[in-house]
Amino acid sequence: FCLQHSRATIKKAADIVITSNGGYPLDQDFYQTVKGMVSCLGVLKQGGTIIIASECCRGVGSDHFKKLLFEMTDYEAFIRMISNKDFFMVDQWEVEMLIHALKKAKVVLVSTGITASEAKRCHVDYAPSVESALQDALREHGANAAVAVIPNGPFVIPAIEANSSL
Repeated sequence: FCLQHSRATIKKAADIVITSNGGYPLDQDFYQTVKGMVSCLGVLKQGGTIIIASECCRGVGSDHFKKLLFEMTDYEAFIRMISNKDFFMVDQWEVEMLIHALKKAKVVLVSTGITASEAKRCHVDYAPSVESALQDALREHGANAAVAVIPNGPFVIPAIEANSSL
């Protein structure tokens, strides 16, 4: 049912994806914003760029999430830490999901609720507008880069057409 009503396909993987976390109330903090980043990974080339617009009017997220996120210095060490059966901290899953996005792509956050310095602590880049982020990404990937736009992030199941060649 979900595939029939929510799937959107493209012919080839994108170099750049512009997305959101679906707007208010889903974009209230960076914790929720990670969901929009992860949902587009299936249509993004390795080494691509995710540009995500998210208000983040409530900042980064819970104290547990901030602690894990801000103290993380090594992705693999973090995964090893949370893989220990004796370790558990609330919100660790969302940091793990962020790592999935960061291992595949450069992530650029466009937000009025998080500053550039806070974005850096969240392990993502910052841009003041989607337009400036796109200009930077096109300089990096080339003027002919494939760009996919997913306005409603996690409400769409993006996929590459099965009979298309990459």
